[in-house]
This record gives sequence, C-alpha cells and structure tokens, in this order.
Amino acid sequence: MKKEKLNSGRERDKDVKRFLFKLSIFLFLPLVWIIASVNSLLNEPIDINQIRSWESLSVLEKNAFLKGPFYPYMTLHKIEQGDTPHPKRLAVAKDVIWKTDRYGYRKEDKGMDKYDVVIIGDSQTAGSTLTQNDMLTEKLEKDLGLTTYPYAPSNILFYAQDERFQKNPPKIVVLASAEKLFMNIPDVEGVKSASFIDQYLSPLAANKWVINMAVIFDRLKKKYFVDYFRAMIWRLPEDIKHLMAISQGQQAKVAKSGDVNLGPVVVSPQEVREGETNNINLALDGSMVFSLQSDDAYIEVTDSELYWQVQKMLHYQKYFKSQGVRFIIMPIPNKENIYWEKVPRGKHPTTIPQFIEKAREVGLEVVDLQTPFEKFHQENPEELLYNIDDTHWNARGAEMAASILAEEIKKK
Repeated sequence: MKKEKLNSGRERDKDVKRFLFKLSIFLFLPLVWIIASVNSLLNEPIDINQIRSWESLSVLEKNAFLKGPFYPYMTLHKIEQGDTPHPKRLAVAKDVIWKTDRYGYRKEDKGMDKYDVVIIGDSQTAGSTLTQNDMLTEKLEKDLGLTTYPYAPSNILFYAQDERFQKNPPKIVVLASAEKLFMNIPDVEGVKSASFIDQYLSPLAANKWVINMAVIFDRLKKKYFVDYFRAMIWRLPEDIKHLMAISQGQQAKVAKSGDVNLGPVVVSPQEVREGETNNINLALDGSMVFSLQSDDAYIEVTDSELYWQVQKMLHYQKYFKSQGVRFIIMPIPNKENIYWEKVPRGKHPTTIPQFIEKAREVGLEVVDLQTPFEKFHQENPEELLYNIDDTHWNARGAEMAASILAEEIKKK
C-alpha cells in the first residue's frame, strides 16, 4: 500500500514537472520572439521592404502617443516608385526626403503651434511621391510669406479636437480634397471633444522616449500583420522572376530611371506588351497608368447630392467663422479627370464645375483648379501635372496649385 502511494506521488511529481517545463517553454518562446523582433526593428532601416516613405512612416493604429498619421520626429531619405501597379518600363524613380514634426505631420519641427494657414487635406496635401520642398504647403509658404501647415491626411473632425487649433486658430483654413474623396468628407456636426484619457496622457505624448517606444510597438504590429506582408506580396513576382533568371543562367540587371536604381529585373530579348492596352489601368497610348478604379471618376452626381454637399460646406463655413477663421474650399481634380481622353472608357467629368457654380452662388469661397489644369494640359500636352506611375500630382502640379491658391488668398 505504501509502495503504491509512493509510486503515485512520484508520478504526480513527474506530471507537475512536465507541466512546468511545457509552461516555461510556452512563456519563454514568445518572450524570445518579442525580444528578437524588437531587436531587429532597432537595427534595420525603417523603410526596409517598403516601396514608399508613406508606408514606411505611417502609423498603423493611432493612440494617445501617436495621434498623427505618421511617426513623429522622423527624417527619411528614400528612392521611391509610384503607388499604382504598372509595367516596369513606366516606373519613375523619385528621390524623396520626408520630415515629420512632433505631432506626426509632414512638417519640419520648429517648435511652432500657431500657423497663418492650415490646409486640411489628404495624400495630395501630404505630398505623396513629393520631396518635402515640393509639397503644396511648402510652395504656398514661399509664395505668400505666411507660415503654412499640412494637416494631412486628416479631416475637420480631428482638426476640431486638436488643442493646437482651439488655442491658436489660424487665419485661414483651406479644405483641399481630392475629387474622388470630396463627396464623402465628414460633417462638422459630428465633432466631439477629445477623450479624458487622451487629455490625461497628453503630457507623456510630448516625451521623446515615450514616443520612440510607441513607434517601436506600432512598427512591430505593422511588420507582422499589415505593411510588411503587403510589401512582400508586391515584390513577389519580381523576386520569382529574378530567381528564375539566375537559375537559367541569365544575367539580372538593375532597371534605372534618371540613373537611380529601382531594383532587380530580368532583361529579356524582347519586352512583351501584349494585352496592355486592354488593361483599364493603362492609358490608351500606353504613356501612363491610372487608378485601378478609373470608372469611379466618372460617376454622375445628382442635383440633390450637390445640394447637400453645399449645405455641408456652409456648416464648415459657419464653424470656422465662429473662430474668426477664413474658410476656403479647393477640390483637387483626379488624374483621370485632367487626362480623361487617355483613359479607356473615359469621359469629361463635370462634378467639380457644377459644385463650384452652386457653392459660389451661396457665398462660399472656392478655388478652381480644374479650369487652369485643363488649359495647361491643352497648351502643354507633353508636360505633365501628375505622375506617370502614380495617382498623385507631381512637383509641377503642386506648384501650379500653390500659385492658384496664393492668388485666391491675396484677393482679400
């Protein structure tokens, strides 16, 4: 009997030891994985496996420490490509410098909290594909001699919750929205005050050490769940082609545009372009690419939709007027709008002209970019205002928009 109890006790001890051993492995391996992952993030470039600065610096999940769209206090120099899938022959290298301030917006941090002009916008205002000096806000600041801030990508809801603008409202707010997003911007009536937790943690959000830790954790989530996986998928066809070429004894060369490396591609005896003209993404003459949803640029807008959009802008105007702020609206034409004759099944859009007409009738201040952009395209068909391999405007387009906006601001 005693022997059986002794054996039973030994078996229990063995079971406990096995359980503790398995538990230690269960707890230890994730800990090692986290430490190794953080260590790799600290030692690898922030833009590794990314084709643009946008994905490299963008915040995956906003919180009390990372409130802006991009990582704060960053400077990144990168060779980029366009955001639209395209034939390799249309790839254009872009030598780009990005700088972000302590709030995570694309502005060099000079310790300022009050600006003369704030532009609430999207990726056009944030300068996707553009180096810092070619951004809309930088060009406008140079033209006017007024401090200008790119609050982008963002909207009026975030603007209204931002303590900077509550305490120090600017002289002018410009709503610069891409045409494809313009009819879906939020209503000012949905504005809510910042949460108590965000207000309580705001002093910590100014600490660089806390910000660096928040960036590391955000990058960790990005690396294993979103951007890095997408980047790997994006590069997979070229990587496979590259490996097959090497296995077959072919020599892989580096594609260049403007003497800047774009990455490895296999040089075949004859470039195969069959079927390209049937792709809705490619221009009819094969000169550029458009959004994958090109047809969306030509959806007809009803009078009722235009009416309610104008009413929404009147709400915006009332809100800014209560702050003593001048409000200007600047719809930005789609690339498919200006080059509609090159788009398969393209047609001349009329949404922006219709909105401008109705908005001006009720006293809204609106900047017309479509008319001068169309005129420039007709008079200078070889000089582009938008990127060949991207949906955003190029440096020339941003410069022209800044000049037109500056003239509007000078009127008053």
